[in-house]
Amino acid sequence: MKAEFFPEQPNRVWCTDFTYMTLTNGTMRYSCSIIDLYDRSIVASENSSFITSSLAVRTLEIAL
Repeated sequence: MKAEFFPEQPNRVWCTDFTYMTLTNGTMRYSCSIIDLYDRSIVASENSSFITSSLAVRTLEIAL
């Protein structure tokens, strides 16, 4: 299977990433983002105090 990192049309290939952020008070914050690989734009982004599957699902629901 060949990876398609440069799709020819928007909304054909999305990727996701979780980012871990340590706040100044020492607590953690987690961000889930979905990116359209066509133009590298952010399709959706959501953050939470907990890294859970529901964070990923909420982000996907926003994107859709």
